[in-house]
Amino acid sequence: MLKVQVQKLREALQLLEPAVPRKPSVPALMNVRLGEGKAVATDLEVAITISGVGEDGAGEGVCLDYRTLLKLLASVPGYEMATITLEDKKATLTAGATRAVLAALPVADYPTIPELKPEHEAAVDGDALVRALAAVLPCAAVGDTRPVLNTVCLTLGDSPEAAGADGFRLGWQPLPFKLPGEGALLIPTHTVGALLHLWKKAPKPPELEGMLDPARVATAKRLVRLQYSKDRLAVSFGQVSLITVLTQGTFPNYRQLIPAEGTSSVSFLAPDLERAARVVLPVAKEGSGIIRLSWAEKELRVEGRAEDLGTTTTVISAVCQGEGRIAFNYLYLLEYLKGKEGLVTLEGTGPSAPAKFSYRGTPHLVMMPMFIKGEGEATPAQATAAEEPGEEEVEPEAPEPPPTAPETPSAAAGPEKARARRKKAKK
Repeated sequence: MLKVQVQKLREALQLLEPAVPRKPSVPALMNVRLGEGKAVATDLEVAITISGVGEDGAGEGVCLDYRTLLKLLASVPGYEMATITLEDKKATLTAGATRAVLAALPVADYPTIPELKPEHEAAVDGDALVRALAAVLPCAAVGDTRPVLNTVCLTLGDSPEAAGADGFRLGWQPLPFKLPGEGALLIPTHTVGALLHLWKKAPKPPELEGMLDPARVATAKRLVRLQYSKDRLAVSFGQVSLITVLTQGTFPNYRQLIPAEGTSSVSFLAPDLERAARVVLPVAKEGSGIIRLSWAEKELRVEGRAEDLGTTTTVISAVCQGEGRIAFNYLYLLEYLKGKEGLVTLEGTGPSAPAKFSYRGTPHLVMMPMFIKGEGEATPAQATAAEEPGEEEVEPEAPEPPPTAPETPSAAAGPEKARARRKKAKK
């Protein structure tokens, strides 16, 4: 028999959501395991355990269908105590005036969560870790045939970094702590998404609850315990524990892919460019999804073109070092600008070379341009005057990467991957 407050059980089920597959290859994975004061779910790649869930009587626990249980509890008052008893393959749930008989999976048929024998351990600033993982996750590949690109790379050592790359973008973020060991942990993107979900939804530690001083709340560190070996990683904080299988392979030597100092640069406020990009977006979306940027003196020119619709142009204030021009896929540009409030610097060496972005003075992203055929090496003013609507727009031509770099996939697939990533995040 299991006794647990309905609200507590609901909260635990919501935390388990990333580890319950919608269409599992193994039907047992549609269940959650309750017992020993814990709620557990796994999709065989990620396993999540929530502690402090109820009081156990005799027995080894019970496995119930996740979505059926969640829907059943949705309308039951949270203050009620739920009692779950098991008999044969049926579980009876009683909560106040509600009584339900549910099919139960034998606990022996639920996948066993493997134990991790860690080679290294570390207690780190969880907020800093999660911010870095969230920042580079959009740059990781989605559905790529090379598994190492479907990960976030967490380098180890005295100056660790988080990095993601998909052949169109490369993002990296330094971490303000040390991680023992050598090499890197390749964390699947699905696992990173699950961790971000847990960090956002899990209750704050008791020492932060009721803290009224905003300065103390901002500086308080929520520590996370990391345990890892060559093939597994465990992350735990509060009553939450996550264990995942790591991807095996060699991540590209991304430091070799970061361009050296550019020949020109432009600095602007991120919200200004985001608003300008949305002004030209209706036309740009009809013109191969390209937004063109050119800068000189104190202005950044933003332009969208389409053969049938013509040209839309707007200008924002900027600080320019030299003159330059470049074009980007609108999905990648808007995804990068979203949520940024401060100063962004775009640095490049030419319209067909990778561009480096810095946010608030810190370089952290490289983006491949869309190459516009037939424009030559004109200055920005000459280029925008000479180009005619309807010129052939072709996909970016990437420089020859070093041997360890990923091959650049078809750029036409890039926007579709970005759309798929956003739909998945909304779910």
